Amino acid sequence: MVGEILKKRREELGRDLREISETLKIKHAYLKAIEEGDRNTLPAEVYVKGYINAYARALELDPTSLVNAYTDEFCPHAQETALPPVRKNAPKKGPGVRYALIVSLLIAVTIIAAFSLFSVPEKRMDLVTPAAEEQKRPVPKTEGAGYDLEALATDTTWLFITIDKTDSREILMKPGDSVTWHAKSGFFLKIGNAGGIKLVLNGKEVGKLGEEGEVVKINLPEKEKTSDVPASG
Repeated sequence: MVGEILKKRREELGRDLREISETLKIKHAYLKAIEEGDRNTLPAEVYVKGYINAYARALELDPTSLVNAYTDEFCPHAQETALPPVRKNAPKKGPGVRYALIVSLLIAVTIIAAFSLFSVPEKRMDLVTPAAEEQKRPVPKTEGAGYDLEALATDTTWLFITIDKTDSREILMKPGDSVTWHAKSGFFLKIGNAGGIKLVLNGKEVGKLGEEGEVVKINLPEKEKTSDVPASG
């Protein structure tokens, strides 16, 4: 478990959890919950990933591998439904029973397919879209007006962006990813790891956004930034 790895490393270094909490400006209760795997005490997942990132760096561990391990541990991919195994000593089923099972399976598949075909979601929005896929969704440019914004990831970074107050997108960028958007009036961004991303607006790099693991909100072209990182506890 991720928490066990962090706790073992901290104890090997002889560091106190409260001292780390004060250094990183992260609540002691959150760091303790991460070590113990207590998800009920932790805030939203995007904040937890930022905390793990910062905590791992403080302990000289690889933050990317631990964040990925946390995702695999608490957000596993849905497993395919499989039919129960047939016991070797189970009595053989007659053709009538096998036919009934086949018919039941076909009916179930038909119902699932029909539900998937005709169900319409109330709101369509991409959740955690890879940056490579985001590049395939260009926003039309207007000649002679607007803003071009490029995001360059230097570390694993969650990002939420609203373009012209109408088009909202949520992506997870990995080191080396680059995404470009165009807007007529401007952008609003919420960044989960301010120290892991660079922004370039109309060819000019935006100043420092924040520290590693810090969550910030920013409006561009006007740079009005606020931090969402909870105070230390």
